[in-house]
Amino acid sequence: MRITNNRLFNTTLANIEKQNARLLQTSEEASSGLRLQRPSDDPTGTRRVLTIRNNLSSLEQFKSQQTLVNSLLDPTFKGSG
Repeated sequence: MRITNNRLFNTTLANIEKQNARLLQTSEEASSGLRLQRPSDDPTGTRRVLTIRNNLSSLEQFKSQQTLVNSLLDPTFKGSG
């Protein structure tokens, strides 16, 4: 099979563009400190992040309610935070 100069050029150019896109993504990650810039970067990772955030929110709400209940049951309760 014969490889023409045009095909070689196009393949090389496509590889350079792909590497440039990867470099840009890595640069964005490094400058922001975040691996996920957009949900489309990693849909599975985005789902995991949202699940963790939801769990943290639920735990914070539970903690707040626990503090309230403790203060209602024991008027000398000072709270833990």
